Amino acid sequence: MGSSQHNSITVLPQHAVHSPHASPRLRLPSLQSCPPTSRRRRPRPRRPCRFARRTRQRRSHRLPYHSKRPRPPPLRHSQSRRHSRPRPHRDRPRHLPRALFITQNHPNITLIGLGKSPSDVVITNSLNASKAGGTFVTATVEIESPDFEADNLTIENTAGNTGQAVAVANRSDRSDRSIFRHCRLLGHQDTLFADFGRQYYVDSTIEGGVDYIFGNAAAIFERDELHSNGPGYITAQSRTSADQPTGYVILNSRITTTLDPATNQTIYLGRPWRPYARVIFINTELPANINPAGWGNWSNPANESTAYYAESNSTGPGASPTTRVPWSHQLTSSDAAQFLPDVFLAGTDHWNPIAAATVLGQTKAPPSTPSPQNASPSQAKP
Repeated sequence: MGSSQHNSITVLPQHAVHSPHASPRLRLPSLQSCPPTSRRRRPRPRRPCRFARRTRQRRSHRLPYHSKRPRPPPLRHSQSRRHSRPRPHRDRPRHLPRALFITQNHPNITLIGLGKSPSDVVITNSLNASKAGGTFVTATVEIESPDFEADNLTIENTAGNTGQAVAVANRSDRSDRSIFRHCRLLGHQDTLFADFGRQYYVDSTIEGGVDYIFGNAAAIFERDELHSNGPGYITAQSRTSADQPTGYVILNSRITTTLDPATNQTIYLGRPWRPYARVIFINTELPANINPAGWGNWSNPANESTAYYAESNSTGPGASPTTRVPWSHQLTSSDAAQFLPDVFLAGTDHWNPIAAATVLGQTKAPPSTPSPQNASPSQAKP
């Protein structure tokens, strides 16, 4: 199951976190103080003036990013916390399009926002696929390590309705046992790339318009709000074979939208990005904008015989079991029990995501140090 000790990175409100990779701002001295030379005769000086010599020395340090630029030391176990105050974190070095990248060799990382609400601490970026060169390099935060946890913060991609733009990419084959509690994940198309391992999203908000939860993780979304900010598909799961223990379970949640039902702009529960996609909605409230068919086949009728789409006890004006596509399923409570968190996410190590999320909610941060801009200490989230 991995080590239970987490390296907690505490994010406080109203302070920008500066990248250690950013190049230093160079201040070159003015050359006006060099001794003037004659306009008629410009003999080459035997020794340049001290300002010119300093200029060449400083410019010699302006190395390209592919050169041997000194890198910061790796995160040590003693480096447990990183402080900032509620203010959007726009930290994007030129050589690294992500705002935050948690690599495979940094397990047990916890991000805790110490604002009064998740909207007080925002990690943001605005890359889309056309600008970045592909969907999978647009993520604001990319996670490749196991036992990652996040609590009480917002991660967003503000590219808008401009194509694929990922906010969170949880995508490595080592990114297992991830927990997002009391978080907001905001975007439009492809907001959350939940692609590997077991993932648990609880008491959170995920916003998007098209395929805004996609990938092939075993993920449960419990007591969440999935907010559709445009017509399209909520999920695009990508299971590639029937024996894979992956899929998305939306449990005790609600789907919301600001779309007007009178405009005929509808929302689908999902479509199969890969043939054996699996998505189950259990005890979830659906708005009137849900398309009566419920599910799409991604313009490929062959997917209807391999994809597994199901509902159990859907409520709200969008719940319509009789009008769903005939190749979807309606489950009883006993049938849906296999998709509950303590069963579906248990694995061979018997992971209990509910207990782990409870421990995360009880985590308290140390007293913060005053910021130079604001001497009053911040109040930690209880």
